[in-house]
Amino acid sequence: MTKKTDKDDDIDEDDVDDDEDTDETDLDDDDVADAEVITAKLVALASKYLAEADYARWLSKREELAYQQELLDYEYQMDGLYSFTDAVSEESANGLLNAMSVWHRHDPQKPWTIHLNSVGGEIYAGLGIVDELISHSLRGGGTHEITIKTRGLAASMGSMILQAGDHRWIGRNSMLMIHRGSTSAEGTADYVSDIAEWFRRDTEAMIGYFLDRTDRVTHEEFWTKIDRRDWWLNAEEALELGFVDKIG
Repeated sequence: MTKKTDKDDDIDEDDVDDDEDTDETDLDDDDVADAEVITAKLVALASKYLAEADYARWLSKREELAYQQELLDYEYQMDGLYSFTDAVSEESANGLLNAMSVWHRHDPQKPWTIHLNSVGGEIYAGLGIVDELISHSLRGGGTHEITIKTRGLAASMGSMILQAGDHRWIGRNSMLMIHRGSTSAEGTADYVSDIAEWFRRDTEAMIGYFLDRTDRVTHEEFWTKIDRRDWWLNAEEALELGFVDKIG
């Protein structure tokens, strides 16, 4: 039999404390502070992303409401139909230009139809309409098939607006009128002479614009028809000379 000694029973308390220390993980104050900082940063970052997402949704909703309000303000029909029934002026031109802008944003490829009944008016306001129509038309490299229908009268600048469409229609009882521009210029003989030269060049440009759409009338015939007078055409005559594509 082995005798148990006192040495075997005598266990050092320091040894026991050392073993217990090795099994525990101590976190000092700096570690706790670092973890709290990281957590706070993550919370702040998440709050930032949520706020940005909320702001983006708010912007989208505001744009949608602004667009709807724009439609209400101008009473635009979203089928791309517009009735231009005024004299050509800056105000009436802006109405049509604004409509085209709204239409294009709503649907970049939808066909447009414009009902035209105008006695004409301001040259530069009308040319702005013409250029914008052409830029949006298929003929001009745009994305919209534009039909312009004369309903009553397309006179002076109105007749030029008609030529800007991909398809030019005229009602069976409607009329077309083409003439040279006019002015009531006053001043010295030199000034009046300069204005006359400007109108001569403007008339040449106008004739070229019309003849781009037809080969059924010569430059000389066109000049003769508008020399010191208005050139009136009914639907059949306008179709015969190529100033419209269809009666209807």
